[in-house]
Amino acid sequence: MAIRYENFSGGYSFKRFAGSPEDTLLEAPLPAKVRLALRSAAGADLTALVKTGETVKAGQALALEGSGGASVLATVSGRIEELKPAAWLGGKTKVATIAGDGSADWTPLAGRLPDWRAASPEALRELALRSGAAALPARAAHLVVQAAEDEPHNPSPEILLQAWGMETLVEGLAILAKALPGVRLHLALHHRRRALAARIQLAAGKQGLSLELHALCGKYPQAHHAVLLPGLLGKTDGRQAVLLDLQAVFHLRDAVALGKPMLERVVALAGAGLARRPHLRARIGTPLGELVQPYLRAGRESRLVLNSLIGGSAAAPEAPLPREAAVLIAVPENREGGFLPFAAPGLASDSRSLTFAAGLLSLPKKADTNLHGEHRACISCGFCEDVCPVRILPNILHRYVQKNVIDETLVRFQIFRCIDCNLCSYVCTSKIPLARLMRQGKEKLVKEGLGPREVDA
Repeated sequence: MAIRYENFSGGYSFKRFAGSPEDTLLEAPLPAKVRLALRSAAGADLTALVKTGETVKAGQALALEGSGGASVLATVSGRIEELKPAAWLGGKTKVATIAGDGSADWTPLAGRLPDWRAASPEALRELALRSGAAALPARAAHLVVQAAEDEPHNPSPEILLQAWGMETLVEGLAILAKALPGVRLHLALHHRRRALAARIQLAAGKQGLSLELHALCGKYPQAHHAVLLPGLLGKTDGRQAVLLDLQAVFHLRDAVALGKPMLERVVALAGAGLARRPHLRARIGTPLGELVQPYLRAGRESRLVLNSLIGGSAAAPEAPLPREAAVLIAVPENREGGFLPFAAPGLASDSRSLTFAAGLLSLPKKADTNLHGEHRACISCGFCEDVCPVRILPNILHRYVQKNVIDETLVRFQIFRCIDCNLCSYVCTSKIPLARLMRQGKEKLVKEGLGPREVDA
């Protein structure tokens, strides 16, 4: 089947940012300790199945969501050192701290299937859920695997394939096709990955697997489900689709074919705060500071950001590597104002306009924590409107929130369509925190009883 090339309105193309991950894969050392939050994917607190001082094995369930539901699994073997709420989670959810014993062994999943090809779809979905790899519905018209790069810093799909192998990917897709009878499989890659797409297509075809490949334009935030699924499948079919990242397919295959629980993630190190930026295969729950410490630039203070330079969240060094980790970025701290910044040529500055010389030159852009300018009044340039992927008007909506006009006007201007991609703030020439104001507006509307469900009704 031919590769389909896809585009969408709005968005922003990030080109040549300094500090991108290197095409290398390393094994992170087994951590001395891991911290694992006992909560579900939806954020609900779970009851612990273990006690302080108890010995556990990697793969053992620490907490369970319902009967036969998703588990929080120990990712190293050792002793439960602590079982109490942690400050980095707001001091409510319990966190299990495991002091590792240095063993790399793991316990196979209960109910492992001797031959997944002879298993029922229900058994495959249950094992995938229990392993932590994926929560699959009973029915879905489409399943989309997202591997397209749209961020300033992205994990390499080539490196992920190196870590697991092409055969593992194809087998994982075949398992998904059996677990979701009648589903259509899709794989989204960046349009520059044509050679990789052709290899995947050839490998899938040899196994008789029907796989639709989509070459994406590379604009942020096309990986977001609210942009990707309607863009590929249309609004109606997009509501009947499941979205997984590439690593989830590998973990699902390992769970079903090997009985291996999801214990680790391949996380790409990125950012100008690092001297080296390999991809690391690391145990989930490893402290983030421990992962980046060997690669930090000497004498430079950096802020850790998870998963996205634009839409990610800052993380403390003691915070653990989460199950959904893809990129860990070290952004250099910069608290000083520059001398006559308006007169600087901007050789390494990124901009929506051609204000800086970097817009005309193919030089690597640099990012740090400085705003590089003060807040000013909105000049109605329209940049935020142009890049908004869901086609709303941040330049109008933020004015109502600033004036505390929290009523049906915000709803009519469709503020609840905002997906919190933060792109409006990034391109704002007046340094207005548009995305933050949009979030505040949505939160205030919900408190007033004008939440998205009431709006839909």
